[in-house]
Amino acid sequence: LEPAYVAGVMSIATKFRHEVKWLNAMSVTVTKNELDQLRALSHVKEIELVVRFKPQKLWQQETILDQAPPPTRSTVTPLLNYGSSLNQNEQLNTIALHNQGINGTGVMIAVFDAGFSNLSHPALVTRPIAARYDFQTNSTTLTSHSHGQNTFSCVGGFSDGNLIGTAYGATFALARTEVDPTETPVEEDNWARAVIWADSLGVDVITSSLSYGAPSAPYDPPWPSYSWQDMNGVNTVVTRAGNRATELGIVVVNSAGNDGDAPVGQNTLGGPADGFDVITVGAVGSTGTRVSFSSVGPTSDGRTKPDVMAKGSFTWAATGTSGYGGVSGTSFSCPLTAGVAALVLQANSGLTPKQVAEALRQTASRASTPDRYYGWGIANA
Repeated sequence: LEPAYVAGVMSIATKFRHEVKWLNAMSVTVTKNELDQLRALSHVKEIELVVRFKPQKLWQQETILDQAPPPTRSTVTPLLNYGSSLNQNEQLNTIALHNQGINGTGVMIAVFDAGFSNLSHPALVTRPIAARYDFQTNSTTLTSHSHGQNTFSCVGGFSDGNLIGTAYGATFALARTEVDPTETPVEEDNWARAVIWADSLGVDVITSSLSYGAPSAPYDPPWPSYSWQDMNGVNTVVTRAGNRATELGIVVVNSAGNDGDAPVGQNTLGGPADGFDVITVGAVGSTGTRVSFSSVGPTSDGRTKPDVMAKGSFTWAATGTSGYGGVSGTSFSCPLTAGVAALVLQANSGLTPKQVAEALRQTASRASTPDRYYGWGIANA
């Protein structure tokens, strides 16, 4: 950012929060009077209230436990004991790659969430964490939250016989961007800053089980919420930041949301799931059928979303201090798929994010008949 512009703003504003250089923006705390003064500055193009996004909460309430006999997509014999995480790996055909040593080694994955409980859990304690940062408190000490523990374990967990994540061999960067359970307007630029941080670390894949502007995530008054028409790939700050990340070479994988169906032509997405090259992930059960809560597209500019699907009903995850259990929501199909992207990159390190997204779509289970419910179908590693 131009230092003179920053100085001009800070000669008026009450408090500096941070810069968001990719958006040529800065975040400050101001009074109403200061806001009016800032509007008069010639170098201030636009002023926005930063609005919030939140983890999808329906995973805590979802009662669909799809216990039908799981289909076997892979015909290879596992060399590892996947325990109850076998089905979610079989669905994505990751076992054949794990058997070959393609497990995410050499790939760095950033996990964006509301905090991370119990990193000493047996399935997580040995995972290599290259960096961690809490973008709300500006600290390297992460706030504790079970949602982040669950999502991290789906992609990176490893405990033979209990849980094996889809990219358990990767290196990880953990970012807390969400403030839960409040609905105050402080978090959207946390996500944008986290993307810039991830880029500075050399992150290859971002998994984000967060949704901004979705119907189930309305903002606290007086801040207005976005509508389905705003999910056009350019409106929200998080979507613009996600688009920029993919342009710079980071594969961004985001959950579709847990808001179910919508009238034809409308959507139930939340940013950044509407991003142009963001890989948007919906949820299926163990038999491969879409779970009713999984959000639908298209984007308001007519692009098919979601992109692909993965297990999001009774997904096996690390819970508590040393336990395991089923959790439900597109929050969990997302990190499973981010792991698939990491496997693809390990085997094909020269691919761009656009090529990774296209590869996942064109090899998925419904590639010939994509639609607003399944996208291109269940991903196939």
